[in-house]
Amino acid sequence: MLEDVEGALWKGWMPEVEGFRSRREHLPDMQRLVVAVDPATKSPEDADMTAFTVADRAFPVE
Repeated sequence: MLEDVEGALWKGWMPEVEGFRSRREHLPDMQRLVVAVDPATKSPEDADMTAFTVADRAFPVE
């Protein structure tokens, strides 16, 4: 179970809100998917968290 982190872009309750997620049939096919990881470089308890970002590129279906 994940907990919210201060300063995080997304909060745990957000995916539960109606309209937050798009239904697949309304999305164009993805042309490119990129996953980036910003790893924590140290392990003490006061170290920065590891961050993940996912982005895709898609073009509208004509």
